[in-house]
Amino acid sequence: MFMNKLRKLPTGPTQPTPGGVLVPRESRTTALARAAAPTTVSATLSAAGPKVLKPLTPAEQYWAARALTAEALLSAQTRHREEVQAVESRRAAEVDAVRQFHVQRERKLELVTAATLVALAALIAALLYMLHASHARPQQSRWLAPMHFTIPVLSPFASVVEHESSVIGSRVIVVIVLVTAVVAYGCFRYWLSHRPSRQT
Repeated sequence: MFMNKLRKLPTGPTQPTPGGVLVPRESRTTALARAAAPTTVSATLSAAGPKVLKPLTPAEQYWAARALTAEALLSAQTRHREEVQAVESRRAAEVDAVRQFHVQRERKLELVTAATLVALAALIAALLYMLHASHARPQQSRWLAPMHFTIPVLSPFASVVEHESSVIGSRVIVVIVLVTAVVAYGCFRYWLSHRPSRQT
């Protein structure tokens, strides 16, 4: 009877040792923690050497599966982060290239605008000078008056009067130039307002 009782004791929280002393049996949580402890793993690695460890117990298989899952997730996150950084760097380079292109285009446009304004100002100044010179011209003297002369080849009785005249007057020229300048300025403003805006 006593031997039968001793044989039934291992089913409880304690287990017998070879010396007959009762030792408390480890719980499942303690066994899992000990299986996952790094000291146990290092001791096993140092004892086994280069051999590959294979999970044997359900606890080792569980923790091995969790470790593999964590490593897979970490590698996926790292790869995704690298891809995102590569895409962002490529997009930043493209944005810088577009910005540089627009800056150079605006500089050329500013030079063309300045040259056009200078040419327009010079033309207006020349026209104003011509108008002022034509109004300030002194009256013609007697020697510069229209002359009458006879052309004997055509007819002995025919006479020709010579006048200094122009087909287009100076006022008409001024009006045409001003209208052209206004139209050119309007076209330029329309082109500026409808050109593609700068990307930020």
